[in-house]
Amino acid sequence: MVDTLLTADAMTIINEDLADTVILASDDDDMLPALLALAASDIRLIHLRREHGGPSRATDYYRRILSHEGATTLRW
Repeated sequence: MVDTLLTADAMTIINEDLADTVILASDDDDMLPALLALAASDIRLIHLRREHGGPSRATDYYRRILSHEGATTLRW
């Protein structure tokens, strides 16, 4: 349920132009829809992602997608 609430918050931030930059810390792949929505908007997105045991193929794939959309992904 937290992922859904964060996605709803992200959409509110986008729709109401409430921020210039959003920093979202999550290592949950379920956050991808919110991250993609933020990255596709005019808002600068910084995604902090904790990686357990090094990056996986899925993590690398998501990082490339978000990077293509202009987001910055950093390890934490």
